[in-house]
Amino acid sequence: AMLASVAVPAALSLTPGKLVVAGAVMAFLLSGALGANDVANSLGTSVGTGAVTLQQALIIGAVMEFSGAVLFGSTVTKTISSGVVTISAATLAAPGAFMLGMLTVLIGCTVWMAVATKFGVPVSSTHSVVGSLVGLGLVSGWGINYSAVANIVASWVLSPMIGGILAIAFYFTLRRVIEDVPEPAVA
Repeated sequence: AMLASVAVPAALSLTPGKLVVAGAVMAFLLSGALGANDVANSLGTSVGTGAVTLQQALIIGAVMEFSGAVLFGSTVTKTISSGVVTISAATLAAPGAFMLGMLTVLIGCTVWMAVATKFGVPVSSTHSVVGSLVGLGLVSGWGINYSAVANIVASWVLSPMIGGILAIAFYFTLRRVIEDVPEPAVA
């Protein structure tokens, strides 16, 4: 495994405590990068059309991002945390390499999300995390659960299609209920 064989000078050695602190800092930075990109994706058109102000969008985004993470994030977290890379009992027995690997996932995802947001590229945080985990699986020798990755990638293909079908259905339903009535203002 490449990660386990990297020689680190003693002065720079990362103890589990240092890795936890570095991980917490990177998780905090990643949450900012994710929030910035997600809020821009979801509320950019509302701000652009003047329906809400930038300040209102930030408040709405903060509340909804937090609510979504707390109420619905656990199932996605379970899929991502246990499904993408295959980690052996030996790796878990030596937590330093595992912690370093997960720190690199946080760093890779944070940097990419920040760069993409800076340049206005609407990217998916899930794609970024899964890509970082697959990259880690490739270089660490831990292994990749290709079946789980295939299911995740399939959801990336299906999600826009299902979203499009639902948008069409809602459009025609609302159009029939609101626009196609004799007095639309009353409906």
